[in-house]
Amino acid sequence: MRYKSMMECGVIAALLSAILTVSSVDCVGFRGTLNSFCRLVADCKEYGYYCAGNRTCQCLPNYVPNEKGHLCLGLLGEKCKYDEHCVDGAYCYMQDICKCKDEYRPSFDNTYCLSGATAVTKNYILISYSIIISFYMKIV
Repeated sequence: MRYKSMMECGVIAALLSAILTVSSVDCVGFRGTLNSFCRLVADCKEYGYYCAGNRTCQCLPNYVPNEKGHLCLGLLGEKCKYDEHCVDGAYCYMQDICKCKDEYRPSFDNTYCLSGATAVTKNYILISYSIIISFYMKIV
């Protein structure tokens, strides 16, 4: 059963919970985002969230908060349903996993997407740094 507003859903959930000791009501579309109150994982949004011990929705491993700090976004290779479930520069490939858009490239560690020019520069710096560290370790 779907409800028209969050308030209506909350009132119905509270009444049913008090009368029937029901632990949750189907409030699809009103599931909590990052730091929202929860009792069960079902109280949080479907992709990238869990209900933490402090009774707030938090990001699962390999999901990161967005810039505003209210949504969890999947890193490359993580489950998703829509593009907005993925980090910037990525999209939800076949409504299944986060993948870099064509004009972007995966970062050196495959956790986020970079535009073509930025990717080359950052990956070059990371690879160069790794080579320097390896060389230094051999001579020490």
